[in-house]
Amino acid sequence: MAPANGAEAETLDEVQAMKNAANALLKENHLHDADAQYTKALAALNALCERADLRETPAEKLNEAAAVILSNRAMTRIKLEEYGWAVNDASEALSRCPSYYKAYYRRGCAKYAIGKYKEALADFRAVQRLHGKDADNAAKLKDCERRVREEAFARAIAEDSAPPLSDSFSVSSLAPVEDSYTGPRLEEEGEEETEQEDGSAIVKVSREFVDALLEAFRKQQKIHARYAARLVLSARRMFSALPNIVHVCVPAGREITVCGDTHGQFYDLLRIFELNGAPSRENPYVFNGDFVDRGSFSVEVILTLIAYKLMDPSCMHLTRGNHESLAMNKIYGFEGEVKAKYSETLFKLFLEMFRKLPLAYVLDGTGASSLRANELPPSRASETAVPASHHENRDGNDGTDTGASQGATEGGKRALVVHGGLFSRDGVTLGELQRIDRDCEPDSGLMAEMLWSDPQKEPGWGASKRGVGVAFGPDVTERFLDANALQLVVRSHEMKEAGYEVEANGRLVTIFSAPNYCDQMGNKGAWIRFGHDMVPRFTQFEAAPHPQVKAMAYAPNLGMYGLM
Repeated sequence: MAPANGAEAETLDEVQAMKNAANALLKENHLHDADAQYTKALAALNALCERADLRETPAEKLNEAAAVILSNRAMTRIKLEEYGWAVNDASEALSRCPSYYKAYYRRGCAKYAIGKYKEALADFRAVQRLHGKDADNAAKLKDCERRVREEAFARAIAEDSAPPLSDSFSVSSLAPVEDSYTGPRLEEEGEEETEQEDGSAIVKVSREFVDALLEAFRKQQKIHARYAARLVLSARRMFSALPNIVHVCVPAGREITVCGDTHGQFYDLLRIFELNGAPSRENPYVFNGDFVDRGSFSVEVILTLIAYKLMDPSCMHLTRGNHESLAMNKIYGFEGEVKAKYSETLFKLFLEMFRKLPLAYVLDGTGASSLRANELPPSRASETAVPASHHENRDGNDGTDTGASQGATEGGKRALVVHGGLFSRDGVTLGELQRIDRDCEPDSGLMAEMLWSDPQKEPGWGASKRGVGVAFGPDVTERFLDANALQLVVRSHEMKEAGYEVEANGRLVTIFSAPNYCDQMGNKGAWIRFGHDMVPRFTQFEAAPHPQVKAMAYAPNLGMYGLM
């Protein structure tokens, strides 16, 4: 940048200092602080750009400096999974400096991260044109070309697509269980199975099997492929019988635990059970989506959760997250992990199971008799208290009232548990959500918004920072809740430093249960216990030690940052 004098030089020095500080924060993964510093630096530089009469530095040089800051902020937002905002930053950087190849690269990475491969391909080709054959960019370009071909092929055969593999698959096609196999065993197929109302068979899972399963996984042992397939097929049949939104009754004197994203962090899942008690009829859980991807023990996490569900459906409730989808699994590791530990066939069975997961739960403490609800058994007195060695916010939402009491039970209230958030329009009802065909990929419409949306501080609606779904304000939350006789939204989907956050005047809670996310973020995890009053009681916890298998170990060997 050209030298300048006086106030201009002072401003440029301040901008450089703020950018350097932001770069240091980014390097240490203090991402929100880095974002704020880049934003301050950009504001100061933009103010200088607007004062053409008072500056000596050519506009071209100032725009080049702004492009660097915007591109660096795009990198920060990619690491924050704010892919939509990262695309916007990189695009603005290119509008100010069209030859800045790093902005093309970062925009390509952001689009790749949300499955927009054709658009990402154009950006990676621009990098190659401007910067030559960088190895990392070349790998991403090649991968995008492959994925674009795969998408075109999938569209071409969509009309003639075969029925789900799960409908015809027989576990007898897999290798038999060897006599030398020492892991957990299910009963022989057909001997210990129960039937649902539609006549479909559900494998019977005992507490002893689940305990043995967890111990095997703790030791990094696999269960036999036949047993894994039987669990997945049975879980799919069980989920198929559930509506999009499942009602669970939480009567007075009883409690339920809600956990957020676990993302393949199996040893942290074990820590939750160690601190809060194992799932049981007396100690039920809701896990709010994103069980897989990123963490490298995703197979262990999802098999554990569905084993509990099959052992006792009342002890485990699962919602679908945006990572229970083909597009995310291909990028963030679950596909590679299942293929490495089992096979492509089992990966397909997992995908078909994910498409049957419920989209949300209503936790109902009102005692309203009109609901077809699963009755929760009484909590044991010893389980209503959280170990004193772990932080607990028993006031939940800083004392803010979450709504008036409704229904037959005094003080009883209702909460909606959904992975992402709310909608791009008012007037959406629970009845409308029940009519969604959920047996698909969550690419658009109300279902995509349920799995992808995020809250914002401002009223009304905004563009999604992720590039999918919508940003919705506290007023949107209030109108949706009031229209549907709900008092609280419980969602996940976002890493929070404390493991949770309360927003929208106490009517929206984010819960995140993957501490030290991706082995690098340093955040705490948390869970919530609810009674019939739907007052959230938070417990935080630290990450558990785990074997030396890095996060994203099974993801495509492309990295996300390369030229960054």
